[in-house]
Amino acid sequence: GGGEPMAGAGSEESQHMIEIIDRLRGSAGILLIEHDMDAVFRLADRVTVLV
Repeated sequence: GGGEPMAGAGSEESQHMIEIIDRLRGSAGILLIEHDMDAVFRLADRVTVLV
């Protein structure tokens, strides 16, 4: 488990995960570690980048 939730997922699976996370974010704080920047920017109110 762990890691990036969209890694290895097809576009349909990724879209489904984005929809689930989008529904949950109204009632919970979510920490998302993800390289799919389209998903990050679609979901995030704030982004922190560690280098």
